[in-house]
Amino acid sequence: MSHCDTLKAYYESVQNGSLDPNLFTEDFAFEGPLMQCHSRDEFMGMMQQMAGAFKIDHIEWIARFTNDNNQACAMYDMTTTKPIEGVTRCAETFTFEGNQIKKIQLVFDARAWEKAMPASA
Repeated sequence: MSHCDTLKAYYESVQNGSLDPNLFTEDFAFEGPLMQCHSRDEFMGMMQQMAGAFKIDHIEWIARFTNDNNQACAMYDMTTTKPIEGVTRCAETFTFEGNQIKKIQLVFDARAWEKAMPASA
């Protein structure tokens, strides 16, 4: 499976609500403006809690940008129903180990989200 195939499988499984754990390394890490995860199991739990709250629309492009082709980037519009309703422009970078995703870094303007989410204690 190519990295492009892995990304397609990732986005398809996010869309249909059945994220495949085999797409990720065990030591997978996720970094976003509002959440971080440090294992595949932690990420799977986070995504399960958020099931049905968002969908990814209009993936514009996926492009490799490193010499050894172990990273890729995607830009898309994310439509959400909770904690806010609307469309958010997102960018994700992916780092691969073999044919699995080792790390995702998600970037978006989180100001509206911060206002809508409860403050952590």
